[in-house]
Amino acid sequence: MIRSIFLKIILFFSIIIALLVIPLSLFSFRSIEDHMTHILKRDLRKIAVAAIPPSALLSDPGELDREIKILGKKINTRLTVIDTEGFVLADSENDPRLMENHKDRIEIRRALLKGEGFSIRYSDTEKKRMLYTAVPIRTASEEGTARGVIRASLYLEDITALNKELTGHLVGFLSVLILLALLLAFFLSRTLSAPIKAIAGASMAVSRGEFGVKVHLKNNDELKILADNFNYMTHQLSLLFQQARTGEEKIINIIEALDEALFVVDNHRNITLANNSFCNITSCPEPEGKKAEDIIPWPELLAFTDEKHKTKENAVQEISFEEKIWLAAVNHTLSGESIILLHDITPIKRAEKLKRDLVANVSHELRTPLTAIKGFIETLQETARDDQKRYFEIVADHTDRLIHIVRDLSALSSLEKGEKKPEEIVSLDTIIRDVSLLFEKRVRDKSLDFQLSLSEEPLLIKGDSFRLEQMMINLLENALKYTDHGSIEVSLSKENTRAWLTVKDTGIGIPHDKLERIFERFYVVDKSRSRQTGGTGLGLSIVKHIALLHGASVDVRSLEGQGSCFSFGFPLLK
Repeated sequence: MIRSIFLKIILFFSIIIALLVIPLSLFSFRSIEDHMTHILKRDLRKIAVAAIPPSALLSDPGELDREIKILGKKINTRLTVIDTEGFVLADSENDPRLMENHKDRIEIRRALLKGEGFSIRYSDTEKKRMLYTAVPIRTASEEGTARGVIRASLYLEDITALNKELTGHLVGFLSVLILLALLLAFFLSRTLSAPIKAIAGASMAVSRGEFGVKVHLKNNDELKILADNFNYMTHQLSLLFQQARTGEEKIINIIEALDEALFVVDNHRNITLANNSFCNITSCPEPEGKKAEDIIPWPELLAFTDEKHKTKENAVQEISFEEKIWLAAVNHTLSGESIILLHDITPIKRAEKLKRDLVANVSHELRTPLTAIKGFIETLQETARDDQKRYFEIVADHTDRLIHIVRDLSALSSLEKGEKKPEEIVSLDTIIRDVSLLFEKRVRDKSLDFQLSLSEEPLLIKGDSFRLEQMMINLLENALKYTDHGSIEVSLSKENTRAWLTVKDTGIGIPHDKLERIFERFYVVDKSRSRQTGGTGLGLSIVKHIALLHGASVDVRSLEGQGSCFSFGFPLLK
């Protein structure tokens, strides 16, 4: 296979020249030969017409033969006279008595039928190829009746010799033209291939990382534009690679500086990247290129990595190994690799446990004295004077609020610890209907419209009925607390594999910038209203924990001044 563009151009031009010259030459040679044959035919006809013998000689074959021989020598042309029966009467070069009958000769028959005949064929008499032209011999007195045929002929060797001479001159002329065309093709190929070769060499250098190479061309054509664009491209590539190297160095430095352990796994379960923190926890100084299962001795982390790598799902999960608790986060690259980041959250978990234990212990310890205080206040209220009852009522209200806070803290602490009653099959319809009955009177007292919409079929989930009732009570308490006019709507519907519980009100709503914080402990949107109604700021936090405990998704939509809508999607029993 020809790979050089120079040779390709030369070959291309050579093929074009051959396609032009060969047909042209063949056509020229054929045209010259046809033209010469036509001229000779015309001249032979004139000679034959001029050599028609007088009628008197036709009756004297001997004299006719002598005259024809003399005339043939003078004009250097073979002449033959044939009668209408095909017998040769005279011939300028042969004895007519020895010649065969010519009645079947093509030129003779055409001359007798059409007044003129031509033929090129091999002569049995002369043993050579010859050109024949025949015309009839007529007399005016006989009303144009042919009395015979006179034929003039020439040897084709003469035509061939002349044709060869002309062909030789034509071949020489064409050879010069071909040589000039090839020389032009050679210089044109050099002109085209040299810049292309320079650009190709520069591109090879760029592929090796030599971005400083440049191509300089003197000619002002498309190749010059290509060279200038190539130079600009290499300059831009140099800048991009420099930026990429700088960015890569920054990323590597950041990864190495991370306290968190980071490693990358490819589609073949090989570790392609790992930082020092990962090397330290695995006690492997060079994990790159090795199988993940050969480096990571913790089955739970391997299972988490493999599962998320197969599903290509970004996820975060707590994993325990080495007597520590790690937060494992996995993300995926476009090439299919998985990036796993391990963050040691053991101190955070310990702090959370201490906080939960503290809250639980404080709540437990405060429950008894608060109950005692409430009992003594109720006793004192019975014996107090009228001017003292107002103060005792205030103390009793605040004591009730403290008791509510302690109760909610205790419930929240229990939820955070994961403590729950054994799971059972629960009908959400029944729970919602029972809890709604508890709030009918309070809703009527505030002149609100209460709407309850349940599904036609029972929606069963696996859960804790006590916790679900607690969740529903908190939701309705919250809606009733912040709604002064309008309505409260409770609905339960089925969508695919989930049961959606929705509590919607037309209350004061929640500002957009505070939606993310409403599930925090002790966070209240309207503090003045909360103090008036005795809210603890723990109700929605308990609601969210109960929802998550049952695997429900949480969605909140609210517009300030227009109300709020809380939706929870519980997974249905299959």
